[in-house]
Amino acid sequence: MNDINFTPNLTGLFGHPVSENPTVLMIESAFKSLDMENWRYITLDIPSDDLEQAIDSIRLFKMKGVHLTIPHKVESIHLVDEITKEAEMIGAINTIVNDNGKLIGHNTDGKGFMTSLKKDAKIGDLKDKKAMILGSGGAARAISFELAIAGINSLTIVNRTDKRGLDLVDELQRFDHINVDFKLWDHDIEIDDIDILIQATSIGLYPNKDLPKINYNQLTPTILACDLIPNPAVTPFLKECKRHNLRLLDGLGMLVYQGAIAFELWTKRKPSVNVMKRSLEIFFQNN
Repeated sequence: MNDINFTPNLTGLFGHPVSENPTVLMIESAFKSLDMENWRYITLDIPSDDLEQAIDSIRLFKMKGVHLTIPHKVESIHLVDEITKEAEMIGAINTIVNDNGKLIGHNTDGKGFMTSLKKDAKIGDLKDKKAMILGSGGAARAISFELAIAGINSLTIVNRTDKRGLDLVDELQRFDHINVDFKLWDHDIEIDDIDILIQATSIGLYPNKDLPKINYNQLTPTILACDLIPNPAVTPFLKECKRHNLRLLDGLGMLVYQGAIAFELWTKRKPSVNVMKRSLEIFFQNN
């Protein structure tokens, strides 16, 4: 008789709320395409008060690793054993790898976004580009640093509280080439002369249908509008931007590309990005 092992290799997602997050579809599809029958991905709703206990459970259940989403990307830095240099610079993690009981925090968000920007939006050279980011949470931080590393000319951080936004601006000052400024989000934000507008908050996340408060009448067709929310694929924000004839970049590409990086960190195997993306496209076509 062949060796029998009913103990799965567990991976998953910690967030709150998290029931609308479709990551499980693409990860499970990648497992299936690689005949990894003993691997599982579970979606877990973890309130902030339970985060420390949940991260400890990664060791207890011998999980291979987890994704982190809103609102855990910043706080989790203090709860793992080690973080990569890149994650330390960003100040947020979105992936934990369990290396024989040692929990290592990574950040794959920024790389996922940059890959989507290049492959899906066909934007490569950023040295003459100006961007505005709505929000300053974990994903916004990761993308800000990746844009700065890529040589973007100008970056405006917009946030509802000034401390976190100003802290991010201060940290970005290490990049001498970039012009960084901050706008307090206490009114409809004026849209300056920008090339890329990035919606990096949870506004519009299913089932919420709210719109970020900006001056939409100032939007021009030369702007690329990006929303990091993957569900719905076309958010209320993107719908409104489309009404103003902007080019659009939804959150599916970033979700898939960052997920593929995490998948390889956990399993040491390279997943099919096409399989992962197709699983999400089918889901949104049918829902």
